[in-house]
Amino acid sequence: MADVSTPTRERIVIEAMRLFAQRGFRGTSVSQIEAAAGLSPGSGGLYKPDLLTSAVDHLVARTYEDFAEWLGQAAPQAPRERVRAVAAIGLGALLASRLTRDVLGTGSPAVSDEVLVATWTEMMARALDDTGKET
Repeated sequence: MADVSTPTRERIVIEAMRLFAQRGFRGTSVSQIEAAAGLSPGSGGLYKPDLLTSAVDHLVARTYEDFAEWLGQAAPQAPRERVRAVAAIGLGALLASRLTRDVLGTGSPAVSDEVLVATWTEMMARALDDTGKET
């Protein structure tokens, strides 16, 4: 992506994510992303595969931070580094299950992502709270 300011880059990535979700990657043009982000046509020096990579990076980072925050609230006594490590493992498992489902075309899972995340968060919070109690 061209050298643009951070707020502009974030706006571009957010709009790219929104349009990719609505129209799909193939159904979204760079000019649509530029227009949605409030840029003049051709002014952003945007490259669509880079936008997809940036959108995925942004989504994964935001989801990771959400996981870490949920776990930190659920297990307030646990060390922050441990909470963040467990959050990374949980996010990896969730992404792997989604990727496997999508690549293999197995359809939607019997359990929604929301139920899976809530159950996982509760289990990990209990495990984190129990850490260090056994001495």
